[in-house]
Amino acid sequence: MLVTACSAPDGDDPVVGRLEELRTARASLADARRGLAAAETRGDDAAARGRVVEARAVFERAYRRYQSLLAAFLENALTERPRAASTRDALSWYTDEAVINARETLLRGGDPARGESSLATVVRYHELAGVPLPPALARVRADARQAARGRSTPAAPPAGR
Repeated sequence: MLVTACSAPDGDDPVVGRLEELRTARASLADARRGLAAAETRGDDAAARGRVVEARAVFERAYRRYQSLLAAFLENALTERPRAASTRDALSWYTDEAVINARETLLRGGDPARGESSLATVVRYHELAGVPLPPALARVRADARQAARGRSTPAAPPAGR
């Protein structure tokens, strides 16, 4: 017997539930990022270094969870409903993180070609969703391309990243 369903039981929309889960994970990541930044500015003694290690571990867990949820959501959303508002929201969040990561990679002397490749994926996602590229994405991608060619060192990110 083949059974198909267009909605979840009791009228629950699984997309809304996953979007709320993403919002919660995004808020946790923002809290963890602030906690890490605060820990990094509080001295250089053994206790301060221990707080940084702990804050970095919290950040890494929050980041991995958020990225995992976001990737799973977008994988489905870009295929099934690329122009939906929920897809656009999630793509915006994904783009924000990609821009932050690319800037940090470039500032720390990481592999600009790898960063540019990752940003190219984000650009493709925007094309699938029919969403114009945000200026910050275009700028950091241009910086990554220049750095990959060895032509320049990117400028520091604006305050608030």
